[in-house]
Amino acid sequence: MRIPILVLLFLSSISTSYGQEVLSNRIANYTMSIELDIEAKKIYGHTQLEWTNPSDDEVPFLLFHMYYNAFKSSESTFMQEGGVPALLTKNIDNNCGWGWTHIKSMTDESGNDLISGSQYIQTDDRNIADQTVLKVPLSSPVGPRETIIITFDWEAKIPQTMPRTGYNKEYYFMAQWFPKVGVYEPAGMRFNTEEGAWNCHQYHSSGEYYSDFGNYDVSITIPSNYQLASSGALIDSTIHSDTKTYRHVVDDVIDFTWSASPHFVCQTDQYKQTQIKHYSYPYKADFSDRYFSILKNCMQFLEDKLGPYPYPTISIVDPPIHGLFTGGMEYPTLISSLSFKFVPEGIRMPETLVVHEFVHQYFMQMVATHEVEEPWMDEGLTTYMEGRILDEYLG
Repeated sequence: MRIPILVLLFLSSISTSYGQEVLSNRIANYTMSIELDIEAKKIYGHTQLEWTNPSDDEVPFLLFHMYYNAFKSSESTFMQEGGVPALLTKNIDNNCGWGWTHIKSMTDESGNDLISGSQYIQTDDRNIADQTVLKVPLSSPVGPRETIIITFDWEAKIPQTMPRTGYNKEYYFMAQWFPKVGVYEPAGMRFNTEEGAWNCHQYHSSGEYYSDFGNYDVSITIPSNYQLASSGALIDSTIHSDTKTYRHVVDDVIDFTWSASPHFVCQTDQYKQTQIKHYSYPYKADFSDRYFSILKNCMQFLEDKLGPYPYPTISIVDPPIHGLFTGGMEYPTLISSLSFKFVPEGIRMPETLVVHEFVHQYFMQMVATHEVEEPWMDEGLTTYMEGRILDEYLG
């Protein structure tokens, strides 16, 4: 059914998920069930998307990011732009290391089939081999401030480690990994002066993501001997015969990311009401003291200067050496660092990376600027604050 946005906001102001105050307009809300298949190197997903039209327009179609199709072949725009080091694609054909995403079925709340009329489009170039944006016509337009609920089943082949995402050996880092609705910008927002329009770029090697805020409720099933690091707070877990399902929830964020490995060691600390988690392989577990110390300093500094961190968790993933291309990244309530045992302790690279990626929780995770079109508001402000914090605490 389609629900007026004012009703949704009223209801959410009365009672929100797990008591959290409403912090955003919650335009794109996801409920997902995910299964990791380590033999086939695939994920199987079931998604319910609740999307609200933020404009005065009638919106006749949705656009989706299909990020993993950037790794479908060497002909995608991402690959053509030369954003992947040659060593990452070595033996990729022999290893079946290419990735892709495919939506198998999609229906609206009335049961109308939506996927049969869908098509890949190129919003930035004329590369017809690029399939990173999918246009999905709706059975009827979404009216101003109305909400549509659509359900879809999909699967994805996980690429061997690419920039920011993929697998290598028994290490998985799942970033920009699920079919994700683009941003409909109403008139008066950014560069739209007279009418609204979709902002949904193809996946470029130099670009990351731009998304609407929403609530995420994600259940992830992995082998029982694997440890899961994830955005959000762990609500519950269920043990099956040889798998385990973890349910994580996080409200008022623009994305959701997770990582898994049987070799993860998880260490914890606390800053006020926020639980801090550090996931690493055992040989790097001793970096936790350095990470926890500087992260708590960073959180205090930003709280004093900008305002408190509003989420109940923050996780640090320190990838193994064979996952280094997933290090140094930022996602809501989860960041990845990078450390090397052979680097002297006086070299503050681990601290620098953690500070930088945590500042990104403010710029652009909470401020939610467009880091592709307006990078100075993302990397620019983050690098400035990183310098302030390192100078304050490390000299």
